[in-house]
Amino acid sequence: MSSAIAPETVIRRAENVVHAELREEAVLLDTSSGVAYRLNPTAAWLWERLREPAEVERLARELGERFGLETGRAAADAGSFANEMLRLDLIEADDTSLHR
Repeated sequence: MSSAIAPETVIRRAENVVHAELREEAVLLDTSSGVAYRLNPTAAWLWERLREPAEVERLARELGERFGLETGRAAADAGSFANEMLRLDLIEADDTSLHR
């Protein structure tokens, strides 16, 4: 069964990931697998917010403010980002708030 990240989940960049910024985009390299990922401008902006661990809910709020998104859309986008980054092992999450 897969885990879904809740709004109150605190996420952080995984230690095995290095990144580089390319204009408004970013490239992530998982040093444990050697796989690189290219992030679109929105995902790159969210990645930048993860300089420090953050709750998904806070990321959604900041995303909505930054890009003028309605609350539900910002929450869905931040949640999708977090779940995909977790699936790819590019972030770590506070296990106590994962929904199983």
